[in-house]
Amino acid sequence: MIKEVGYLVIVLLGIPVGIILYTLCKEEVNSWVSRIKFVPIICVILGVFVWIVNLKFKVPITISLIFILVTNLILIKNGGKK
Repeated sequence: MIKEVGYLVIVLLGIPVGIILYTLCKEEVNSWVSRIKFVPIICVILGVFVWIVNLKFKVPITISLIFILVTNLILIKNGGKK
C-alpha cells in the first residue's frame, strides 16, 4: 500500500516539475515543442515493451516512464503559449 502511494506521489510530482521546467526554459520549450511531442509517444511504446518483456524492475521503469510522460505533456500544453 505504501509503495503504491509513493508511486502515485512520484507520478504527480511530474506536474510541478513540468511547470518549473517551462518557467525556467520558455524559449527552448517554445522552439522545441514540435520535437518534444515525440517523447510521450516513445514513453508509451517503451512502457508497452517493458510490460511485454519479463523484467525484474518492471514497475519502477514504468513509473519513471509515466513521470517523463506527465512532465512532457505539461511542457507540450504550456509550449503553445507565447
